[in-house]
Amino acid sequence: MTSRTSSRIRRFIQTNCVQDTIFSLSRLPLSACTWPAPPNGILSLGEQPVTVVVVGTVASVKSNSGYGHLLPASHCIRLELARNNDYPIYADVLRRWAYIEPRIPAFFEAWAYANNQEPPQHHPPIVPQLYLSLQRIGYGSQIITFADLRVHDVVRLEAAICRGVVRSVYFHVKRLDVLERPPYNIPGFYS
Repeated sequence: MTSRTSSRIRRFIQTNCVQDTIFSLSRLPLSACTWPAPPNGILSLGEQPVTVVVVGTVASVKSNSGYGHLLPASHCIRLELARNNDYPIYADVLRRWAYIEPRIPAFFEAWAYANNQEPPQHHPPIVPQLYLSLQRIGYGSQIITFADLRVHDVVRLEAAICRGVVRSVYFHVKRLDVLERPPYNIPGFYS
């Protein structure tokens, strides 16, 4: 991997990740990573692709149809990331011992591209796996689609760091598990 590619990845990580994620990804030994050319441009450490795992709530899901296609060509999911003092018990402890300024939400954006596009494909052949895992991950999980995702769903997302022709570097959805789903009957919650 060239130093130019390495600095490009570091720049991408700095601009697209919150502080906790930067802390984890900054320790990635980029000199030991491989970065193949598109469409198989998945950042790998040895034989294993680098996987980023985040937990947050769904802020938005956007689907774009490709030119002349009936099915969506791409999906973009935006998560508001969960952080330690977002939880009421942690916030209560911190409020007693320190002055807390209002925090700007931290977002994480990942993409999924359809594999049924005409050749040449511009993105890695990753088929995203989406599950409704309300009991436990892998136990009683139901397969869902991007259309089934709701705003405010609490999700665990696994993503690969990829490069494509259209977008230079991006996070590609590998697996998404809906862990918690607020009921529809809360007034004003889904407005």
